[in-house]
Amino acid sequence: MMGPGEWTAEDELAQSYRQTGYACRHLADWGLAHFGDRTNGDAYRRIVTSMGRTSPLHAVEKVHTDLHAQGFPYKIEAVARMFERYMADAERSGMGLSIAAA
Repeated sequence: MMGPGEWTAEDELAQSYRQTGYACRHLADWGLAHFGDRTNGDAYRRIVTSMGRTSPLHAVEKVHTDLHAQGFPYKIEAVARMFERYMADAERSGMGLSIAAA
């Protein structure tokens, strides 16, 4: 198994992609916990994850906008903190650290 100092740029990009996907899925789930009965959960997760892989800020803005549209008065900073929490969870869980040496 390779360590962070031994990863190629491609390995680091793949790890970042997995961690961002994890954080976006959990951010979407957090939003769905508030208004999930009003939308398709699988589709919403895919939308938020796709937006987040373009830019995490897009995912945060999407969930924030949707929460506000449903009457939940969260500030965008609170939604951003939830995303950061999920990113930290992904990093702590060692997500992406299973890249085996070829």
